[in-house]
Amino acid sequence: MTAPMQIMGPLYTTLHQRNLYGRHLPAALRTTLLAGVFASMAVVLAAPGGSGLLEQLPSIFMMTIILRVLAGCLHRLESTRMQLHHRANHDSLTELANRDMFTEAMFGALTEPPRSIAAIFIDLDDFKGVNDTLGHAAGDKLLKEVADRLRSSVRATDVPARIGGDEFAVLLRDVADPSDAIAVAERFLHSLQGPMDLDGPYRVTCSIGIAVTTETTQLLTPGERAERLLQHADAAMYQAKTAGKNQYRMFDPRPASGPMPTTATGDVTFAEASR
Repeated sequence: MTAPMQIMGPLYTTLHQRNLYGRHLPAALRTTLLAGVFASMAVVLAAPGGSGLLEQLPSIFMMTIILRVLAGCLHRLESTRMQLHHRANHDSLTELANRDMFTEAMFGALTEPPRSIAAIFIDLDDFKGVNDTLGHAAGDKLLKEVADRLRSSVRATDVPARIGGDEFAVLLRDVADPSDAIAVAERFLHSLQGPMDLDGPYRVTCSIGIAVTTETTQLLTPGERAERLLQHADAAMYQAKTAGKNQYRMFDPRPASGPMPTTATGDVTFAEASR
């Protein structure tokens, strides 16, 4: 049986000769070195004639440490890469998707096999007054609460985003009918009816615009369709705000003086809708 000091002695000497195990080292690195000691011992003692490899133990130990350090570096690099990717694609205040991620998701949805998608554009009503009267800290708190309520109002496949100061948006994939988008808008409006705690109860409202892709836009490129869809949702949102706020409007592609489009059964397809 090999005495423990026969194994530990060369390693201990190597560590101190190379100044690799001092109190100045971070605890995590000292732990790595210690783990390397035991890993090296396991390699040597498990090998046939392991006791004869004692003179090679310092080299085996150093190789073990190098491999463990490299593995740790790779793990930290991957973790850092994921963090940077998250920061680049998410709003730092609300953790919702940012404008870039929202645009990319919309472009991706439009490049897939033909299907209808919808864009919901949301603008908080009179948000400037919150910052002016309660301060920016209260405004940030309100935005985070609004984001939480929006997140709970959408479907699992939807992409909620903060695309501006007090502007939010939602991408809805696989919209079978405009009523799918209307249901999301109604849930969100309903969620805002409950007061928020901003050094006291505070209620906020919003104006919402909804636009759904139509057959007439299929001839456009995905980029043109995405831009057109957002323009329509934005226009519908301003209609809701002009009509008195705290409501939603579905974008109506018909001319202002034209008839309301209907289905074969007489049902309205893209009618204005308000809460």
